[in-house]
This record gives sequence, structure tokens and C-alpha cells, in this order.
Amino acid sequence: MLKTLDPGEYQFIKTWHAVFLPRWVDAWSKGVFNDQEHHLFFNEQGEYELVPVREVPQVAAGRVKAFLFHRLSESDDTYAVLWANEGRIDLTLPIFPEHLTVMRPFGAPVSFEKQGERAIVEVGNRRYLRLAGIGSDQAIHILNAARQASRKVDRTGK
Repeated sequence: MLKTLDPGEYQFIKTWHAVFLPRWVDAWSKGVFNDQEHHLFFNEQGEYELVPVREVPQVAAGRVKAFLFHRLSESDDTYAVLWANEGRIDLTLPIFPEHLTVMRPFGAPVSFEKQGERAIVEVGNRRYLRLAGIGSDQAIHILNAARQASRKVDRTGK
């Protein structure tokens, strides 16, 4: 899963000797890598799980980093790992709350605010989202449409 080159491109060479061979220096400098990122986490059973992830750039105008992944055990669901770049924000997601599970850490559900066809999730440190029955394209659309929630300040102290 972590390979970055096609297996046919691998060759055994003695590294020290390759430093002096122009053909290897040239090959390494022009190599094409697929740059697949991965995420390693503890799953519900407390075991390590490694999954390839796909970044969703510019969530909440760049205030939130987000990566999508799928698990073999739940192929119809899309998961997201996300965190705020700085501080904490409340993120409004255009998703029916019954399709969403928010977790911190993975496997430990936390509550979130439900507003009709929207969910408001507090994002600070790493959070996991499970989007039940939602594919990658729709998950990307949901995250791209996410906005920082505006909260009314209760000045009465209640």
C-alpha cells in the first residue's frame, strides 16, 4: 500500500556505488512518484489501521484540514479526518444528521448540534466523521460547502 513506484521500476543497487553513477542520479531525479498519502489510526478494536487518504483542500476557506478515506469493512461509507488549523471553529455541514457520526478519538462518538438538514460540528483537534451511505464525490461536495457557523452570543450569561 505504501509503494510509490511501479514494482517493475524497482532494482537492487548498492547505494554507495549509485552515488557515483550518473545514470542512477539522472533516473532518481526524474522519477515519477504517485504521492499517495496515508493515515494510520487506532480502530474500534484498538488495532492499527492504515488507509490511503485524499485531501479536500480549502475546507471553510482554508481554516480546516480535511482528508477522506474508506474502510474495507464499510465500503458504502466515507470517513473524514479533520482539524482546525488554528484554534477551534464550529463548522456547519449540509448533511442530514442521521447520516453523520462525529468521533474523537476514532470509534468514540461525540455529540454535535443538529439543525434540520444541517449539522454543526466543533472542530479543533483531530475529529473523525463517518458519513454513512455517502460516496467520496458527495462527501467532497459536503466538505466544500461547509461554512464556519455563526453563533449568537448570549450576553445575559444564561
